[in-house]
Amino acid sequence: MLRLNFLYLFLLFVVTVTSAQNEKLEAQLWSKVKLCSSAITEDTENGTVAYEELIDDAKNGYLKISGSFPTCGCNCNHTIGAYKDAFGAYVFLEKEQWGCDWSHSIKSNKKLEQLFPKNLKALFFSSQLKEKATANAYFYIDIEIPQIGTDTEVSIKVIPLGLSSESVGHATFNYSQEDSPTRTSYYEIIQVVHRSKNEHTLNAILNGDFEAIGATDKTIMEQLMKSNSDIDSFAHFQTQALELKKIYDEYLQIKHPTIVLRWNRQKATFEVKEKGIAPAKLSFKEFLLNTLKWGYVC
Repeated sequence: MLRLNFLYLFLLFVVTVTSAQNEKLEAQLWSKVKLCSSAITEDTENGTVAYEELIDDAKNGYLKISGSFPTCGCNCNHTIGAYKDAFGAYVFLEKEQWGCDWSHSIKSNKKLEQLFPKNLKALFFSSQLKEKATANAYFYIDIEIPQIGTDTEVSIKVIPLGLSSESVGHATFNYSQEDSPTRTSYYEIIQVVHRSKNEHTLNAILNGDFEAIGATDKTIMEQLMKSNSDIDSFAHFQTQALELKKIYDEYLQIKHPTIVLRWNRQKATFEVKEKGIAPAKLSFKEFLLNTLKWGYVC
């Protein structure tokens, strides 16, 4: 009888401690997404926050929220996951994005250079692409934080064309409109590419061979020049095209667009599990038309 009572008390103690830990974990996760949560428009009818997406598994170490708020349809999303180490402590991994601020950030309560494989940024690219010292990066690392399990997929993506981020190497974990060393509108060259029906026009612009551009496309370019007093010659289009071609050339060197990382609980770090296979590359025109472009919002 005493043994059964002891067992009952022990199980009650375990349940109580576990419940308290879950409540503490839940509170920690919600406190980290407070900024985005408070920005999202409140539903005045019932007093609840109008999330466009809410996955609340915070008691088990996962929380994802997203929504929009006035004005201009601005939005934010914040995802956070808790990874337990060998001692039962949690390492938090977060992804936070703000639409109107053009910002993307990966954060952790542990230094990212200690959390991820040392050469993670370089692993996405071909060895033919030489590493560079601190300079403008045009690619960022995105992360899919899992709700179930700990295998975590990271991917390499293009920073919205027109922005960049000062970083060591060709990729960064964070970028934003506010901190970008460059804020360039590529509206004019993108309009030419979008409206042109001649497949040779883009190459002619790159080469500065403006005589080879057909009359229809020249008219498009002249109309764009009239609408922007800062453009005084066709050379403006060539300058923009060459800047974008530099980014495209780096894009062509992406060897692994995705990498799956496994969680090493003993070391409290991520390790490479497998590398994705690169899909067929886009042409330069396809790249320009399909890549997100930066522009001021409101």
